[in-house]
Amino acid sequence: MMMHLAAAALGLGSQHVTIHIQEPFKRILGVPDLLTFSLIMPIGYPAVAPKEGVRRPLEDMVHAERFDMSKYMSNREVIEYLYRLREKTVPVYSHSYAGRPPVPDKAEE
Repeated sequence: MMMHLAAAALGLGSQHVTIHIQEPFKRILGVPDLLTFSLIMPIGYPAVAPKEGVRRPLEDMVHAERFDMSKYMSNREVIEYLYRLREKTVPVYSHSYAGRPPVPDKAEE
C-alpha cells in the first residue's frame, strides 16, 4: 500500500498484478529459476487522467456522542452504493482493460 501512495504522490499510477504463470515473466525480467514470485507491481504514467475521488460526506458517517441509526447502511445498501459508484467509473476506465475507446465524460462535453 505504501508503494501505491508513494507512486501516486509522484503522479504515477500503480497496480498489483498476480502472477499465475511465472516462466514468461522470469524470462523477460531475468529472474533466476531458484526464485519464485507471485506478484508484480507495474509503476508508470497512467494513460488515463485520474478522476476526482468519491467520498461520502463525513456528516453521513460520523456519529456524535451516540450511535445514529439513520446513518447505518445495511449490507445490501452498501453493495448498492458501491454499484452506483462503479457505474460512474466503468465507462471511463473500461477501455484500459478491454481495448475499447474511452467514452467521453459527460462533464467534459
